[in-house]
Amino acid sequence: MYENAEEVIARILTIVAKCPDNLKEKCFEVLLRGYVETEISIPARRTANETSVLTEREDTSIEAAIPEAVRQRFKSTAKRLSVSLPKLAGLFDFGNDPFTFHALVVPGMNNADKTRKVALLVAAKTYLATGNWIADWQEVKAECINQNCYVSTNQSVNLQAGEGKVWFKSVEVGKNIELSAEGQKEAQKLLTLIAQAE
Repeated sequence: MYENAEEVIARILTIVAKCPDNLKEKCFEVLLRGYVETEISIPARRTANETSVLTEREDTSIEAAIPEAVRQRFKSTAKRLSVSLPKLAGLFDFGNDPFTFHALVVPGMNNADKTRKVALLVAAKTYLATGNWIADWQEVKAECINQNCYVSTNQSVNLQAGEGKVWFKSVEVGKNIELSAEGQKEAQKLLTLIAQAE
């Protein structure tokens, strides 16, 4: 800051000398203030540029954290859902293989609704990992326990209530839950909602 102050002040004094006597003092103040304000704003601009570079680096590091085998699917899904790649990737922990969810909250009106939404979310994760809209029964159960909506006596009933109707094409107790086309759309909406809330 003020690296070339002597040169600038010399130029200011040259300009001030050309002013009428009654305006010289005011002219000097205005020109000096302008110089000082310019010098102060340069570090602020540098900081803004550095912040932009850091954000780009963060985005790059988040992208690099996504396993290469699924990176393109994450990118195209983020684009299709109109969600930033960092927001979508932020829902997952890539330190595990296969990747898992970070702590998140699944919305739902009651245990049955929440259980079906957990199945949608697990199927969306499976899609991102493999390209298939299928949720593993045990993974759904584990996530339902995490979401505090698991009721052992109603788990299969809650999931089978959606079978063949809107969200689930098939529900094989103890095996897999396959999403219908409508279920895939609903899973993507849920993924978008949760990613945007993070």
